[in-house]
Amino acid sequence: MICNKLTKIIVLILFAVFLNGCGSKNSSEDADVLNNAKVGLMADINSANLTSLVINLPKRLQIDLASTISNDDIFNWAESTYSSIFPPRETNKTLQPYTYRYYSTTNNYLAVDQEGGIWILGPNLTQGKIVQVGNLRDFANTISSWKSKISEFAVYRQADQVSFGANTLLLADIRANGFSNWINSQLSMATTFVDPEILRGLQQGNTNYFQYHPTEVTRVTVTAPDQLRQRVAWALSQYIVVSQAGGASRPYGLLHFYKMLQAQAFGNYKDLLREVTIHPTMGWYLDNGKNIRKGACENCAPSENYARELMQLFSIGVVQLNNDGTPKVNNLGKNIDTYGPNDVSNLARALTGWEYSQCSDSNTDQNLLCFNLPMKVKSYNHDTGSKTFLGTTLPANQTTEKDLEDSLNIIFNHANLPPFVSKRLIQHLVMSNPSSAYISRVANIFINNGDGVRGDMKAVIKAILLDAEARQGDDYLVTNAIGGKIREPFLFTTAFYRALDCKNLPVSDTYIPKYTGIQIMWNGQPPLAASNVFSFYSPDHRAAKSSLLSPEQTMMLAPEYNRRFGSNPFYNEKELRDAGCNVDSYYSALNSSAEVAVNYMDTKFFKETMSSELRAVGLKLANLKSNENIQNRAGFLMFSLLSSSEFGSIK
Repeated sequence: MICNKLTKIIVLILFAVFLNGCGSKNSSEDADVLNNAKVGLMADINSANLTSLVINLPKRLQIDLASTISNDDIFNWAESTYSSIFPPRETNKTLQPYTYRYYSTTNNYLAVDQEGGIWILGPNLTQGKIVQVGNLRDFANTISSWKSKISEFAVYRQADQVSFGANTLLLADIRANGFSNWINSQLSMATTFVDPEILRGLQQGNTNYFQYHPTEVTRVTVTAPDQLRQRVAWALSQYIVVSQAGGASRPYGLLHFYKMLQAQAFGNYKDLLREVTIHPTMGWYLDNGKNIRKGACENCAPSENYARELMQLFSIGVVQLNNDGTPKVNNLGKNIDTYGPNDVSNLARALTGWEYSQCSDSNTDQNLLCFNLPMKVKSYNHDTGSKTFLGTTLPANQTTEKDLEDSLNIIFNHANLPPFVSKRLIQHLVMSNPSSAYISRVANIFINNGDGVRGDMKAVIKAILLDAEARQGDDYLVTNAIGGKIREPFLFTTAFYRALDCKNLPVSDTYIPKYTGIQIMWNGQPPLAASNVFSFYSPDHRAAKSSLLSPEQTMMLAPEYNRRFGSNPFYNEKELRDAGCNVDSYYSALNSSAEVAVNYMDTKFFKETMSSELRAVGLKLANLKSNENIQNRAGFLMFSLLSSSEFGSIK
């Protein structure tokens, strides 16, 4: 009997809807419906004792809570919780004494009157009769709890977009300051740089010599307080690539290049392009340090490698773009190329005349070239003839520096640059499939930050993170089929360390004076080690049998899943503890019960939104190895759950 009453009242309160005929309604039709439906089902509601469903709070507390609940809160709660009945998001309408929303796809109404009464009207469950189901006070506690959960989920989600994983300190910081204020504080925070100089004490024969640079980048990303800068530097490094692989770049130079990206992450994009162009590591990797005019020596000729990638990968792309990132097409509907072979060859000529700075230091490999200093001009090697590219001519007899500056101005002011860079950064920070409108809004900020400045990275980053499309997923009950991105291997690894609040990066072999050993977790995406200049994955890769972009999916192959399922860093418990990682909280949860252990995982890694299906799996897994040692149990449960698609995507 109680169950039947409860079922009926839940049906009436949560699933009954405002009646409407097919199609849209105007205000006159709305009035007819409302005025002709005055006889409600109040007897049914009263007999079921609605107030018995309200949590027994002191009346004063109920009133205080109700004062914090708005009409929009009622509407949004209903839409989020019962989206099949009240499909989000409709706009508010007014017909005295009601503020209401009409849901055309379900022909339902939900309304709040001027006294705070909540009304429903629908074609089925209310039989076309308007029904009052309570008032704001009755729902205050439920909606207040819902708003709190929404807010907490949003904090975790925001942390995912701006850091290398949520940890206790970061979450508290965002909660205390609010997301926008937190971003502002990050934009003015001092930079935590990687430290290349340790390599001066590691001879090239040392087995750790070629392990140090990926370990050092990982250490900084896990521990640095300036997480937003580090995340942007990582994003830049994914499409402005130098690598140990495929170019024989030196670890010392790779770290100095990454240090430059850290410094430029919040600067101006033109300055970034200049620093990239004259950096000796890029000169080494894409041959611009050997870019010599024809005739400067026997068989000398300009190298086109850097000129090509500067345009294709670092700035304007291969097809002309509208400001919203969509391709421009000709009268045959074909994409229009951004540049041709002559543009590449002439830009290469404009970039001749740079060489490596030499060092007198005979220690390790720095004597080959000074990776910590920009390349220097060698005028004899510069082509002083006129050059035309991208529709602009550089006059003859210009200096090496002037040709560089003019070339960068041409690229920097190209119409493709704002949407190209905006889309790349959105993809790395927020989502793989941004709408054209989202790209356009960010591109407009790239064009003009509000003070007439083009290429202001601080303004662009803030626009990306605070855009409505970036924030629409902060309500965990609002689904977006194309929102978010796959959690790439590097972010998977760092999220583990940060969730355990590690104070340093755990390594299995420690050298003095600093951590230079091997990481205890193999990373399937080691920093500064992409296989080629096209990075670990293409930004244009689409999911199989889909039109959706899914760049990181190309890394989700058997070796990566073997790594995730097979990882158990808890075997290196000493190294975890030495690095200040909080393993005891997890062990305590495991020793308490399967449910407590799964709740720990849900809070630390799943934003408290773990599905019932995954939770059921977790409970079984937690019990499966209950008789084994704590390290086995810890790794088995954690990495089985983290290998799921629910953690595998950042939404």
